[in-house]
Amino acid sequence: MHRATAIGLFALAAVFTAFANAMADELDDARKQINSIEAAISYLEDDAHRWPEVPDGFAFSYGSCEDDDSQCHYSQATLAIELPFAYKGNYQAQRNVSYCLWDGCQGAIQPAKTLGCAWRIVIAASGSAKVDDTDLMNLRSCAGQLDPAEFAIARAQAGQLFRVVYDRDLPAEWQ
Repeated sequence: MHRATAIGLFALAAVFTAFANAMADELDDARKQINSIEAAISYLEDDAHRWPEVPDGFAFSYGSCEDDDSQCHYSQATLAIELPFAYKGNYQAQRNVSYCLWDGCQGAIQPAKTLGCAWRIVIAASGSAKVDDTDLMNLRSCAGQLDPAEFAIARAQAGQLFRVVYDRDLPAEWQ
């Protein structure tokens, strides 16, 4: 490899790392808005927060939280905060959104298992250095729990999501 190419790749990696760190800091700051049950409920009373804009128009189908169910309210508010970050490529936000889509986060949202599995594919295919064995295990688990037709739907959804999130086609090995 030429020295100039190596320097260019190093510079690109540094820029990407700085961008990822800035986005993580922005997500942490956003999460601080919901530091109590009252703050979570208040946050979701604003429709702009409850229904965050994302590139493909997706919106959660929220569950019905009991007034005193702080975990449910907190999960809803956290997901509303994290969804736009997932679409910006934030690794942890993608993991959290995928998890809740898969299991509903204790009733906070209606599960959407194929979409949760689609996000698992997006995470695995992202190329993020943060992807680990747990991510691949979660993908194998969701793939094993869907029937072949459902997994085909998840793969198609992953292709669409990947294009929206990363502005390129899902790598062939993940299709």
